[in-house]
Amino acid sequence: MKKSVIEYLERTVSAMPNKVAVKDINGNTTFGELWNNAQIIATVISKKRLYNAPIGVYLPKSGRMIEAFAGINMSGNNIKIPNHVAIILDGNGRWAKLRGKKRSEGHLAGF
Repeated sequence: MKKSVIEYLERTVSAMPNKVAVKDINGNTTFGELWNNAQIIATVISKKRLYNAPIGVYLPKSGRMIEAFAGINMSGNNIKIPNHVAIILDGNGRWAKLRGKKRSEGHLAGF
């Protein structure tokens, strides 16, 4: 039987609220914390009546990103996650040259 991510999360929170769901550079997030934070996000989205409206999430891969996606999903909005994102680093070499830096430093600064 297929379950949605939210159904899985809800079932896991009921069984193991204190189990670590996500580990990232900011620390650990338990399933209970993830669920509570996602519900807060869903409530804010619902109060603002943002149904089927574009909602952008600009976060690094982290527990906060997962909370945001879960909250958007809980609010009734569909989540569309791109499979691929391209970053075109154009002009970083010129930027570095104008500042007397190595070209590679410009690429690092632009990324």
